[in-house]
Amino acid sequence: MTLVVGATGALGFEVCTRLRARGLPVRALVRGGSDRERALAALGVESVRGDLRDPASLKAACSGVSRVITTANAVVPRRKGDTLESVDLEGHLSLVRVAESSGVEHIVYTSISSEASPRAILVRYKRRVERAVRKSGMEWTILQPAAFMETWFSPAAGWDLGEGRVRIIGPGTTKSNPVSMCDVAEFAALAAVREDLRRRVIPIGGPDIVTALKAVRLFEDVLERKIAVKHVPARVIGLASRILQPFNPTLSSLLALAVGTGEDEVIDMALVLAEIPVELTPLGNFILEHYSA
Repeated sequence: MTLVVGATGALGFEVCTRLRARGLPVRALVRGGSDRERALAALGVESVRGDLRDPASLKAACSGVSRVITTANAVVPRRKGDTLESVDLEGHLSLVRVAESSGVEHIVYTSISSEASPRAILVRYKRRVERAVRKSGMEWTILQPAAFMETWFSPAAGWDLGEGRVRIIGPGTTKSNPVSMCDVAEFAALAAVREDLRRRVIPIGGPDIVTALKAVRLFEDVLERKIAVKHVPARVIGLASRILQPFNPTLSSLLALAVGTGEDEVIDMALVLAEIPVELTPLGNFILEHYSA
């Protein structure tokens, strides 16, 4: 049995879908009132009520489980009390302890790109959990995905494509290779069935290396319309991140991630794909699927 933590989120639900397509039994940790609980049941996923912030519920959820895959995060808080500290740090440290003491054999942890700026508290929390996962007595796999296309090219990140407007931090010339969330889910599902992916850190980037400005041009070409670009000075966002840190660490962390390091953040996928031949989603295909309407 595989327990998926974060199963009602977009990534976690996709992981459940791919595990069930492989015929694997799946249990989902869900909080009461989730609108995806019925959809999980339709997939044949067993649901158990619980919360990363409640160690007792984690113990019940881990009973009889051989593997845990966790994709949960509080980047977008869904409940009162959801914070980066309570979910991304303390909740996951608790999950590692409970899973190990419950006899779980293998944990798959969804972290963040090795290229992500350590100025963001989210990144520092992710690294602490990575260390706990490595030091545990369980077999482990750590996924380090680049920014999700679904997140980067969204109104929340300044890409208001419905209105034909994009807000770019800085000059927009830093290179990166954002990845589709579905591709990350495929790596997580493969980690569940391939023993050679245990005790491995797997970086995951997309197939297209782009800058923000190049991405705008690609959107214009695919959607066949002009997009207005506004540049916001990186120093302004960096200052806002530092000011907000004591009052809103989640927003502060997101702003720090948006500013980045000012250097290229490209994940080289050549060696990874030679060993794990996942067909990565090109950015152009992603645009057609998600934004052509």
